[in-house]
Amino acid sequence: MAFETKIDKLIEKLTDLTSRDKVAWQDTADENTFLTAVGQSVVTVGRARSDAMAPCFIRILDDTGKVIEEALDTDIQDWNRLRTLHELARRNALKSDKVVSDLLSSLEAIR
Repeated sequence: MAFETKIDKLIEKLTDLTSRDKVAWQDTADENTFLTAVGQSVVTVGRARSDAMAPCFIRILDDTGKVIEEALDTDIQDWNRLRTLHELARRNALKSDKVVSDLLSSLEAIR
């Protein structure tokens, strides 16, 4: 069963805005989970385990940290979409584009 329409739209919007660097994600104590605050809510996206093939999830929490809504990938389309959002959130939270650019600049400076 595919995601509910509202969750589907949320994933689509977060993916779009994150890819355009409009959403700031943060890492969490769980190395496979990342979060962002949106209005009065917090959205987390993560993987159940470190395994790259592990199921992904998205959770919406209220301002007290209570889980209001949760969705897991239940088919390959959902898995691909959540995996994409998870990867974008990870790269944003860890600033991986900047780290790689800085690394390349450092290597270019070596003669």
